[in-house]
Order: sequence, then structure tokens, then C-alpha cells
Amino acid sequence: MITAASVALGRAAARHRRAVIVLTLLFAAASAVVGHGVTGHLVTGGWAPAGASSLRADALLTEQFHGGVPDLALLARTSSGSVDSPPSARTAGAWWRGCSRTRRWPAPSRTGPAP
Repeated sequence: MITAASVALGRAAARHRRAVIVLTLLFAAASAVVGHGVTGHLVTGGWAPAGASSLRADALLTEQFHGGVPDLALLARTSSGSVDSPPSARTAGAWWRGCSRTRRWPAPSRTGPAP
């Protein structure tokens, strides 16, 4: 909804367009100077509470399989039952063995991000 205040603000910005551009550039330059050293303080990942299942899984992968940072995420779905059911596990095992033998990944069954 357009209000009288937004129309007045738009007209003022158009009337003083050079000042708006200069102030924007000054703000961008000041932000770059102030934020220059922040990249050294950033970390990847996030915070996880103690006892979280993801931390237990990470510890298990590290201890049992000498794993590092995972580089593959697999989304598994089944039309009926659970992905943990024996028929689904057999299908997934056969798929994985086929990929391991050929060292090629099959084409995805559909394109686009997972829902």
C-alpha cells in the first residue's frame, strides 16, 4: 500500500539523488572498513547442544569409520513402509554396491531440490 509518507520519501530521494548515491557509497566503504577483520572470527557449522544425536553420530563415524567431514548427503524415500525396513535396506544395499563397483553415480530420478 502506497502511503503519503512513502511518496514523500520517494520524491525526496529523487530530488537529492546524488546525495543518496554518495551516502550509499560512503556507507558501503565504512562497512567494508569496519567489517574487514570479521572473516577471521567466523566458523562453519553451528552450535549443537551437548548430547545431540548429530554429535553422537559424528563421534560414532569418527571412531568406527575414521570419518571426516561428510561429503555426501543421501535422501532416501520409499513409497510404502519405512526406509529401515528389510526390503528397502536390500534395495539400498544393491544400489550402493552397484555404485561402488562402477564408481559412477546413477542419474537422479528427478531434477530439482528435495522438498
